[in-house]
This record gives sequence, structure tokens and C-alpha cells, in this order.
Amino acid sequence: MLFKRHISFFIIAALVLALFAGCKDKDADSKPAESTDTTTNISSSQEPDTSDDTETSEPDVSDSSVDSSSEKEPSSVPSSSSQSNEPHLHAYKITRIAPTCTSEGYTLYQCSCGAEKREDFLPAKGHTWGEWKVVQEPTFTELGKKERSCTVCGQTETEDIQKLNKEDFINEIINLVNEQRKANNIPELSYRDDVQECADIRADEIIEKFDHTRPNGTNCFSVFDEKGIKYTAVGENIAQGYIDPASVMEGWMNSDNHRKNILSPDFTGIAVGIAEKDGMYYWVQLFIG
Repeated sequence: MLFKRHISFFIIAALVLALFAGCKDKDADSKPAESTDTTTNISSSQEPDTSDDTETSEPDVSDSSVDSSSEKEPSSVPSSSSQSNEPHLHAYKITRIAPTCTSEGYTLYQCSCGAEKREDFLPAKGHTWGEWKVVQEPTFTELGKKERSCTVCGQTETEDIQKLNKEDFINEIINLVNEQRKANNIPELSYRDDVQECADIRADEIIEKFDHTRPNGTNCFSVFDEKGIKYTAVGENIAQGYIDPASVMEGWMNSDNHRKNILSPDFTGIAVGIAEKDGMYYWVQLFIG
């Protein structure tokens, strides 16, 4: 009986508590909202009502774009109020560059922004060369020099002149002698190799002493005796200062005594000696019969 009393007590206590709780909830539901205090606590099972903000208004697109960009980096797009968005159009200054001797011509387009381009190319004209002029005569031991200049731009170029060939000079003089003999109906002379050595000796000797007497005081024909060359008639022509075979032959032919040796019918052979010193040429003709 005591146990049943205890259970009845607990049941009655529970009903009383339930009744009081129901009255409190009813009062809270019927009580009008009088406060909008923003510090009011909200339990973890409740959320503030934000439906009015999200459903009835749209975010400002321009504001959101500014906020978004400010979080990343400053915008590099200039404001429309300070700079035009129109594209730049080139305004070219046109200059025509004429071709020269060595460079091509073209039309040059330049804009104030610094842009430029080249079109309508023309080839370089090339030099217009004048005549070659000898500036240094060649010798048997030294190269000569010649030069020419462009008549348009003045550029100068030089070339070497080959050393003189002594054998060519000797052959040319002998040919010129025989032309004169042939023109006067006189038999031509033959080149004598054995006499050539004598002519070479005499050419070197007249550099030291320009005379038909040798430096040792003997007659010029003693050179034949030294070399053991027999003869029935001999002759010698010498010259200095002439620059080539044609000029020295002209000088000899304009001299009576020299011309007599060249055209003498007593001679059958010839040799020619040539020497050079300080740009001066020394010439010897030895005739033998």
C-alpha cells in the first residue's frame, strides 16, 4: 500500500508540472513582441530570419565586383572618366629614303607612338667607278698599287699591280728591235743565251758607273772575253730612267749611234740586261756577230 501511495504521488507531481509548463508556453505564445533588442540570445536550434534580405533584393553587381577585385589585386583598368577606351590608330609620317651605292632605299612610316615600318624597298645602286690610276709603279721586286674612286659617293678602292717580269721586258725589247730591223729590210736577231749572262753583269755595273767603261776601268766588251765568248762584231747600248721597253726603245731609236747598233747588219745575236735600284731602271743591249 505504501508503494502504491508513492507512485500516486509521483504521478500527481508530474501532472502538476505539466500543467504549469503548458500555461507558461501558452503565455509566451500569446504575449506580443515588444522588443527588437539585437542582443537577444538565440538558441542553437534557431536562426535569425534573413529571408527578407535574400528573397526581395538582389546584390549590387557593381559593388560586388569592386569588393571581389579589392580582395585580389588593384584593378589595372583605367577609369572611363580619365582615359578613352577607343583603340589607338597609327598616324604615320612618310619619309622616302633613296638608295645609295651600298644601301637599299625604302619608304619609312613613323607614328608618334614609336611604331614604324618599312616598305617599297629599292636595291642599292652599286658604285660607278672612275678610271684606275697608278699610285705606285711595280718593280721587279715590289708590287705596285693602283686605285679608283666612285664618281657618286667618292669611295676609293685599291688593287695590287703584279711585280714586273724581267723576262717579259727582255722579250719585248727583242721583239721591238726585230720590228725595226724588219721594217728596214734587215735580218732579225736571235736571242743569245750565252750573251745574256754578260748583259746581266753590265746592267748591274752601270748602276755603279753609267758608262761604257766598266767599274774596273776596262772596256765594256771585256765581259765577252771573261766569259770566253768569241765574236766578229759587238755593240752595246745603255740607258737609264726609262720605265718600260717601249719608252727605252723610243729613246734609243731617236739617238743616231744607238739606232746604228739596232739596225746594223753586222750583228746576228742579241741579249738584254735590266737592273733596278730605288725605282730607277738601267737598260743594256749587247749585240754580237
